[in-house]
Order: sequence, then structure tokens, then C-alpha cells
Amino acid sequence: MWSLFQLLDDDCVLGILDVGASLIHAPPYAKLVAANRARLVGFEPDPVECEKLNLHFGGAHRFYPFFIGDGKEATYHQTNWVATGSLYEPDTPLLEKFANLAEVVTPEAQIRVATTRLDDIADLGDIDFFKIDVQGSELNIFRNARSVLEQTLVIQTEVSFVEMYKDLPLFSDVDSFLRANGFRYHRIDGFGTRPFRSPPAPVLMGKRQQQLWSDAIYVKDWMRLDRLPPAKLRKYAAIVHDLFDSYDLAQAVLVEHDRQTGQRLADRYARRFGIAAPDGTSPGVARPDPAAGPDDEMLIETGAGLIYSAPATLACISTFALLEQERWFEIEADFLDRYLADGMTVIDVGANIGLYAVPMATAVGVDGRVFAYEPGTANRRHLERNIELNGLGNVDVSSCALSNYEGTAALNIDASGELNSIVAADADLSTTESVAVTTLDAEMERTRWTSIDFVKIDAEGQEARIVAGSRRFLQDFSPLIMYEVKHDEDTRGEQLRWTFAALGYETYRLLGDGSMLVPVACDERLDVFQLHLFAAKPDRAQKLAASGLLALSIGSPVLADSERAKALAAMLNQPYARSFEISLDDIEPCPFSDALARLCRQSLPGWPGAGTALRDAGSGLPRPQRVLRGQCQPCRSGDPGQGRQRPGIPPDKHCGPEPGCADVRNCDRPSILSGVATLRNSRSRRHAGSLVQGCRIRAVGTQSHPFVAVRIRHVPARGAEVAMRR
Repeated sequence: MWSLFQLLDDDCVLGILDVGASLIHAPPYAKLVAANRARLVGFEPDPVECEKLNLHFGGAHRFYPFFIGDGKEATYHQTNWVATGSLYEPDTPLLEKFANLAEVVTPEAQIRVATTRLDDIADLGDIDFFKIDVQGSELNIFRNARSVLEQTLVIQTEVSFVEMYKDLPLFSDVDSFLRANGFRYHRIDGFGTRPFRSPPAPVLMGKRQQQLWSDAIYVKDWMRLDRLPPAKLRKYAAIVHDLFDSYDLAQAVLVEHDRQTGQRLADRYARRFGIAAPDGTSPGVARPDPAAGPDDEMLIETGAGLIYSAPATLACISTFALLEQERWFEIEADFLDRYLADGMTVIDVGANIGLYAVPMATAVGVDGRVFAYEPGTANRRHLERNIELNGLGNVDVSSCALSNYEGTAALNIDASGELNSIVAADADLSTTESVAVTTLDAEMERTRWTSIDFVKIDAEGQEARIVAGSRRFLQDFSPLIMYEVKHDEDTRGEQLRWTFAALGYETYRLLGDGSMLVPVACDERLDVFQLHLFAAKPDRAQKLAASGLLALSIGSPVLADSERAKALAAMLNQPYARSFEISLDDIEPCPFSDALARLCRQSLPGWPGAGTALRDAGSGLPRPQRVLRGQCQPCRSGDPGQGRQRPGIPPDKHCGPEPGCADVRNCDRPSILSGVATLRNSRSRRHAGSLVQGCRIRAVGTQSHPFVAVRIRHVPARGAEVAMRR
């Protein structure tokens, strides 16, 4: 969505106060900082987290390791997770009533600390937006920050609906105080829910669980806007527009601004939504035009009963796959469903909108945990929404990118969120976000993991750096690791296999039917549609082998002719063999085609020759619905290797082999045995991979043509034709 700051002067900068600041979750104001429209003052008592904040934001932004409160000494109740420590004592019996709650609020120590009143800090400056999240101390801090509240326009505060800590002030207490001090409740932002745990009965994951906490948004009383000066009104409108998408409230504030100043800012605001003022002098009721902002949310239910929020555009690979196949296309998802079990702990690096995180959270159950890392703001919003839609209380979401260092980086935002990638800081890209970067080694220290069963790494080129920043993690734990393969000229995929080998991890790939993992040599050439590889230490591999999910070794048995013929027939009967048809003239050699050629040319007694095998296989394939060079016709000349020429086809081209014709190199008839085209663009490869594994498409033309035309075999009442441009 466009920023309201585009209508304001360059000197309009917000003063932002963040009490309980942390990089565990992305702050709502991050994009304002990136646009140099905010000045931050923050407080985070944990010195390590505070130092990270200063390193992350730097510049004129300041963070201090102070406990904010009433100016008196207090007891800090340290827990096993930095985000749940509080000046209030955890109510453990109550916490144990809910799944996955007491486990992250386990008391560890009590520390006497000094607190500071906000009103006693002289250099806070003018505050416009106040964010606070301090595990129950919000009301006490508000009571000792009356001068700050007089300046503040919008407050985002955590509120509690249940006394998770002893004597904890609840939402009603905070609400009464803020209403008495000139604020009105605006809306809830996010939900903190957990299912009840009633042992020995199993935990039931309902869609409507107990709400325990949330963030609440309060705004300066909109019935008294006339008491605010124009400068404050401009900031008020900018906050509710840019941070909370409250366009109607922003418009109301701008109308008051124009009444005081005689300007036409509200008119300009309405026109940005494509709606003109009805009388040319005052704006009408404006509703955002979807085309003017980000794509609307689309809710999609999968065949497994999961619900996903996804961008409402087919440019997004996730949306495309969910609509077309009612699931994520990668067969690895099916394998993980069989591997993951109750109580496991998994890590999802590059979680995107949650197409792996959500089913993994379901698979590991309420006693398991999923730690999802997604630095892209838009992706993360969908991810958090999908966690909520599916009633999951066992997923922790982090806004950090993972690499081999701690600091910041520029994240390039692609039209399809799956392809977001870390880029050079000086890259000439207009669609970037500044994101926090950390390592798995640092996360291991912060979260105090005791065991990790599975790690998924899909970080668009950062995989090697992530592994480099995980040496201690990989040494201390023995997870099964799934990582994305890059088929680039620098053979990063092969280098990563050698890296894992040096760390004691062996490499595996998933068989095409998704049944089990089989070993892969470090220098083994891979098919370009091999999107993922797996790595595991011998102890983990032994456990997988005992479960029938992994083969520790692969032999090379000599098959009888009948067995070999049966295997070839089975392969040709696979849906993709009949659906993905590519002209021989357009493809590059790949391991798949090489293997087939070797198979057909083996000199075994009674085994048909290469030409016969190719001819028999080609005759079983249906004709394409569309051929870019013209319609194929079988050869009728009767001469082996010759085909009947058709108008518009060069004389050196032929149109389909007649039975007995062994020369397929000059044949325009597509054949799966000619191999699979190498799609250089990662998006095209991802789309093609999803379609091949989905077995519902027919594609014609590849390398030598400017586009790939794809006709989808649709489920009932759903149809479209997609052209993927290079």
C-alpha cells in the first residue's frame, strides 16, 4: 500500500517510543524507520537484546537496557524464554491448564531490579506512537507516564484477558485507564490463544480456543480532534494509515486538518484511492481500490482441510499451486507428514506463508513446536494469519533472516513471495526491506533448544551461509535437514553437499514417489527439477531406516529383460510422462534423458534397441493440443527416418516417426524420452516443477521460445490458461 507520507512534507518525522522492544517479532514501525520517517527511543532490559537493537537500527535511534516502571525497586521473574520474563510472578498452575504455555514461561530466577518512570526521563522528545509489551506491567507504566501520554497519538499495547501472572492487570483495567486519559479503543491487533489441556485426555485443537492475550490499539479521542494542532493531525493520520490500514479514520483526521488549515489534503487522499470528492470540495466516503494497494487476501481450503491466506494473484506461486492442486505441490510435504511425530521440534527457515510450517505444526501436535523464520513482512502476515486460521498454538514466528552473521540486510521483495532473497546493500532495487539477520548458532543460545528433529532451509541462495552460521548447532544436534537445491553455474548445490559431508552429514534425495530417501554422492549430477536434498548424521539415518523411510545404500542389481521392460512401462504410465510433453529440438540434455538413453542402449539379450524403445514409448504418448511450429502428422513415406513435410515447416524437419522409423532427432513430435527442458529462471522452474508433480498440465515449447504456454487440466468449475513469460 502506498504511504500517506507521500502527501506530507519531508520534515514530518514520527517520534516512536518502544517499551519492551525486541527483534523476536518485527516491530510494526519497521517500514517507517526504513523510509527515514521515524525517530526511535526504546527500552529493553535484557542487555544482549538491547545491544542487538542498537546494532540493528543504529543512527539516531536509541535503545536503553532499563526496566521501566514506577521508579521503585521490583522483583524480575526470569523465565526460560526472554520474551516471557515479567515483573509479575507466573501463575504456573493456571499456565499448565493450556497446551504449550507453561513450557515457555518456566520460572528460573528472581532478581531485584531498579525501575525508572518514563516521566522522569528528560530526553525522550516528542512522542507520537507508543508501543509497549512488557508482560503485564503496561498499566503500571502508563500510570507513571502521564506526560508522555499527553503527547501520544496512538498506542499499541499488549493486554491480557486471563491472569497468566499473579495479580496481573487485565484488559478492562488498561481500557478504563486509557479512556480516562483521552484515548479511545480502536481495535484488536492479533490474537494469543491456546487450547485447554485436560490430562489424561488428548488435547483437542478447536478453531475457537481460549483467548489469553492480544495487542490492543488505542487512538486519541476522535471526538476531540479539534484539540490537536495540524502538525499532530498529520502524524495521527499517517500512523493509522501506514501502520494499521485504518483509511476511514485517517480520512476523518485529515478532514479536521483541512478545516483548521484550509488545505485540501483530504481531497488528495481520497483521489489516491480513485474516488473523487462528490462536490469537488470535500471528500466522499472512500474505500481503498485493491488495484491501488497490495493484492487482497484469498482464503483457500486444501484437500487436507487446512485453510490458507494467500495473495490473491496467480503471480504468487503459493496461490497458483493451492488453487490448482489444493495443496502444496512438492512431494516432500507428503514425506514429512509420515516422518514427523507428536512432540517433535522443527525449524522452518524461509517459512513463507506457512505451506510447510502449518502442516508440520499439525503433525507434531500440541506437545511439539515449530520455530518459523520469515523476514518478509507480507509473507509473515499471511503466515501469522494461517497459524490463526488453523487454530495452531505451537508455532513461534521470527522476523529474522538467517545467515552467517548477526546484523541487518536488504531483502528483495519479489512479485511472488517465495522468491524473496537477500541482496547486496547497494543493490539498485526499489522493492527492498531492511531485515534483522542472525544465525542458528545465536538462536540456539537464545531459545535454549534441547533437541531438534527436523530443519527445513529454503532461503533463495542463502543456504550455504546459513549452514556456515550453524556449525555449533549442527554439531550439538542431529536433525534431518531438508534444503533447497540451486542449479546454478557455480554448482552451489554440489558444494553444499561437500560442506555437509565435512560436518558428518550424509546427503540423500527423495525418490520420485515420495516413499523414501536414498543416498546421493557429493559429486552426483542432479536433474534440474530436483528442488530439495536431505542431510542427516548416521544416527538419524539409522532411525529413519528402521522406520522404512531411508535406504542406507543403493545397489545396482542386474534386472531380467522382463523386469526391465516392466520398470520402463511403469515409468511411462506415470501421469507426468503423458502430461509434460516437450519437443526434442528445444531441450538441453539432462540426467533424466541421459539415463533413459543409457537404459535403452544396453546390450542385453533380448532387450530392444534404442530406436525401438524410443519409438514404442513415443507411440504411447498423446498428441499435444498445441505445437508452436505447427500441427504434427505421422510420417507416411514408409521410409525409415523420413517424415512428410507440411506447409510452414523447414525442409530439414519431419513430422513424427512412422512405426519402424528409428531416427527421432528430426521429429517434431514431443516425447517424454527426449528429456526435460532446463528452465533457467527460478520462478519458471518452480512453476514447472509444481505443474509436473501435480500431473495436471500439458506444456509445449521451452528454451527457444519467448514463453511457455501451459494448459491446465482443471478440477470441475475451475479453468484458466496461463502464459508464463520469461
